Amino acid sequence: MSQFQPPYCLFTYLEAFQRDPTRAEPYMAVTFFDDFLERKGIVLVRGDFSGHLTKEDASRLLRLTKHYYSTDPKKVEEFNRRPAEFDVDAYFAECP
Repeated sequence: MSQFQPPYCLFTYLEAFQRDPTRAEPYMAVTFFDDFLERKGIVLVRGDFSGHLTKEDASRLLRLTKHYYSTDPKKVEEFNRRPAEFDVDAYFAECP
């Protein structure tokens, strides 16, 4: 489960969030530094992850987040705004 609180994006396990959203431990926190966005067109990203994730898992999670938010934002919008219409099986079949 991800939650954006600009300039941060926090990740936790869905089950932990469902049990108690206020106490769900962040498994990864990503910070976006947009200082160079206007001048250079880049955003620097830093990801910090807990011992619950491997470096490979954290890297894959960040890659997938970037992929879906930058190349297919309609899927993200559908999931967030119309979850009853979101086809989770089709999503997982397409997931890289």
